[in-house]
Amino acid sequence: MKKPILAFAIFFATTVHAQNIHPRIELYAAPGFFFEQLNNDSLIPPDRRMHSRLGDVVSYGMQYRFSLKNKRLLLKTGIGFSERNYSLNKYSLDDFFVSLFSFGLGSRKDTFAVAYVKLTNRYLHIPVSVAWSFTRPDKGKVVTLSAGINFHSDFLLKSKARIDTDSSYYIPSAEGLNELQDKYTSGATKYVLTAEPYFETSINIYKGIGFYTQFSPFSFYASKLNQEYTSSTFNVFNFSFGLFYNFNNKR
Repeated sequence: MKKPILAFAIFFATTVHAQNIHPRIELYAAPGFFFEQLNNDSLIPPDRRMHSRLGDVVSYGMQYRFSLKNKRLLLKTGIGFSERNYSLNKYSLDDFFVSLFSFGLGSRKDTFAVAYVKLTNRYLHIPVSVAWSFTRPDKGKVVTLSAGINFHSDFLLKSKARIDTDSSYYIPSAEGLNELQDKYTSGATKYVLTAEPYFETSINIYKGIGFYTQFSPFSFYASKLNQEYTSSTFNVFNFSFGLFYNFNNKR
């Protein structure tokens, strides 16, 4: 899947100058959520295996957008950074109530050493998108609408884990804690691809300066975040917003 995306990105770059119609620069931020499906790896707390975890993602950066000669087909590419966070926890609210009302007699019996892990992955973010504008850009409209598909290529920069161990079973040394952190981060996927449809509204405010919002309800495809203990990723409710400058807008 990487090669078609990279080939498309190269095509994108080589056609920018040739198709330089209604170009604009965008600064954007894009928060959202995702579900990470866990497998039954030994690094996962027993009661969380084969379940999903909700995580959050945020991306920000700069994009260049232009239209082809038919003025309806819009292409974008850019560069930025993104961060994904999700957690693994041994104990739940149910465990608290069981322990409280059973006076400890019904407490968890497994000896899994880790009580909580927060995973944070940071990426170099390369967005590429194709969209169709419902409004011709040369008609001087203040509000324009479009719909398309985003391809987000994320190249891993750093993965880190914050770990709290279960002191009932394991109190690690500094070296032991570092070994645990390495176990949880060593399998982080180096390249994460996400494909998602979106709807966009742009509002021109003054002489080509404006803002836009973009909503993506779900992803068609997303790579898993860790090769060892996750099996799939599903993005939900991504929302982008930002400012733009349209170079040849005469309003």
